[in-house]
Amino acid sequence: MARREGIPTVIVALIFGAFFAFGAVAAEASHLSGSPKKHKIVYHFNGSDSGDHVKKAKAVLDNIQNHANGLGGWKNIEDFVLVVHGDGVIPFVEKSMDIEVRKRVDMLMTSGMKLGVCGNTLKAKKLELKQFSDGAVRLDQGGVTAVGEYQEKGYVYIKP
Repeated sequence: MARREGIPTVIVALIFGAFFAFGAVAAEASHLSGSPKKHKIVYHFNGSDSGDHVKKAKAVLDNIQNHANGLGGWKNIEDFVLVVHGDGVIPFVEKSMDIEVRKRVDMLMTSGMKLGVCGNTLKAKKLELKQFSDGAVRLDQGGVTAVGEYQEKGYVYIKP
């Protein structure tokens, strides 16, 4: 008889365990589909291996917008930085900027993206920050160093 009395206790424990497990799975699923988490992301662009830096810049800017959309929009992003260095700065120099690159940069920067330009590249290419979009920031420590620092701060790193 004592053995039967223990069965309801085991059943109750199993039911509670199932509810807790289901709750954890549901919490994880909601985290993936509509998390209130604010994301921190750094994209790294140093040009195109093919030499078509403008075409690659357009693709990178499209990736950035798609990334933001995939996270549920800019409201779910704490910080989004595009770090450019080396030949990656070429498509972002205002006086020669492709019209489509300009539109995408303007839209993304209005939405919340920051454009970080490598200080070492500016010096090497004899460029000044004022030659880039308003709001661009100079990364005096260098683009590659800045990318590493962002990663140390918990940013997701993407190099398309």
